[in-house]
Amino acid sequence: MNKETILSKIGKMSEKELKDLARSTSDVEILDILAENANCEVRCTVAKNKNTPVELLAVLAYDEDYWVRWAVAGNPNTPPETLALLINDDEWWVRRAVAKNENTPKKALAMLAKDEDTGIRCTVANSKNTPAEILATLANDEHEGVREGVAYNEKTPFELLTMLAQDKDSHVRWTVALNKNTSVGELAVLAHDEDRDVRSAVAANENTSVDVLVMLATDEDYHVREAVAENKNTPIETLVFLSKDNNEWVREAAEDALKDKILLQRKEKGKPNMER
Repeated sequence: MNKETILSKIGKMSEKELKDLARSTSDVEILDILAENANCEVRCTVAKNKNTPVELLAVLAYDEDYWVRWAVAGNPNTPPETLALLINDDEWWVRRAVAKNENTPKKALAMLAKDEDTGIRCTVANSKNTPAEILATLANDEHEGVREGVAYNEKTPFELLTMLAQDKDSHVRWTVALNKNTSVGELAVLAHDEDRDVRSAVAANENTSVDVLVMLATDEDYHVREAVAENKNTPIETLVFLSKDNNEWVREAAEDALKDKILLQRKEKGKPNMER
């Protein structure tokens, strides 16, 4: 169907047809027309379209329906200046979408980091685009969920992870123990945590040293020992020890890991020597 035919039929199209058109078209004239449709779902679909020009997204950012504004906030092509306007939106769904958008400027993220809604601060804390100085502020947030978000963030610097490793909330410490950026030394400290889930996370972290894994193989809690058995860095000697554990889950995990390691060793030995 050519453009002229589409333009002549828009007024007679069903809601589904309009939404399908709004989703698939890259024609600016058609998108402009659909952006003024009385049906908010049609306008919302236009706002989600990656082909919608930035000028039209700026207009839709003022739409009366918050789902349309939410779609604008989530569009990867929405420019920073438009996103900066939406951080003051009355609807938290819109502000959270702004916090998730990779185009959101640093100043806007700094404002959202102070938002009264805990979920929005959590979103900022989890975002890989949040700069270190804002993460440092959120690491001291009163809500444990926000601090947990910082502990989870792969961009969180090690000094903040070290601080959060001493957090009063075990979920925060657990998340630090899972983070791939947590230092070997800090993992060794967390290996002695009173909470078994924290120790289990240390046992599961591939950065945990062999010495710590060997120590955790004798932990009183079977969840920790099972995590050790499942860690790919656990040495064969320790897996043999765990294969005789009094807990069946630990034994099974250790036996499976032993089979994988032995199979891998055989494959390595079977490779032809390419050196001359």
